[in-house]
Amino acid sequence: MLKLVISAVLVVAVSAVLITLSSNSVNSKIQELEKSKDRGKLSWYAARANAKGQTEARVAAPIIEYAVPKDLDEALAYYSLVIVEPVEKKSYPEESTITSWYKFRLIEELSSPTRLCTTCPDIAPAPADMLPLKSDEFVAPRCEGEIELAGVKLVSVNPDFPSFEKGKRYLIFLAFDTARTAAALRMGPWGAFRLDDLDQLKAVNEYKHPVIDELTGGADHSLNKLRRRLKTGK
Repeated sequence: MLKLVISAVLVVAVSAVLITLSSNSVNSKIQELEKSKDRGKLSWYAARANAKGQTEARVAAPIIEYAVPKDLDEALAYYSLVIVEPVEKKSYPEESTITSWYKFRLIEELSSPTRLCTTCPDIAPAPADMLPLKSDEFVAPRCEGEIELAGVKLVSVNPDFPSFEKGKRYLIFLAFDTARTAAALRMGPWGAFRLDDLDQLKAVNEYKHPVIDELTGGADHSLNKLRRRLKTGK
């Protein structure tokens, strides 16, 4: 009996040593990754998750500077105002970010721009694997989404600009390319609104801004009210 007790204690002691060594190895690997020159890259997030034994990791969303006009009239001057429905979404890895391309069905174009932004960057072309597009479709990118890398699901979420939901309707301000196959959401959350079943407008993020206030303020923040304003100018 004494020998059995000693053997059991020995097994426990050896197991504890192995666990400690394994834990030290994991901690050493994590500390090494924290100092890595690749910190912040998608490959780094995946490696750190694997070192921690995790199957999912959150990727920090990039800070984006949006081209937000001072008021609704300026927004209408520089951007197309359209009603759309998302029909497809594909996410692609870049070095440090995840980019999701949305395919939209154009339901209605309420207004077209009258001015050109000469300082805005070029609009990125549509990914080849999302082509061809139907005559009433276009695509637009967002910095968010999820991919799988090295066995880890990497998720990037922009809490200030929620993902578009398939099958929902949205009113958005955007800039089209010359072929009208790709677009840029240059106003970000300041230029995106949900439409409910009663055609009421709700900003995807209720910041305080003249564009949002003018479209969603008051008792009547409906699509019909906006149509009347666009028709009459007031």
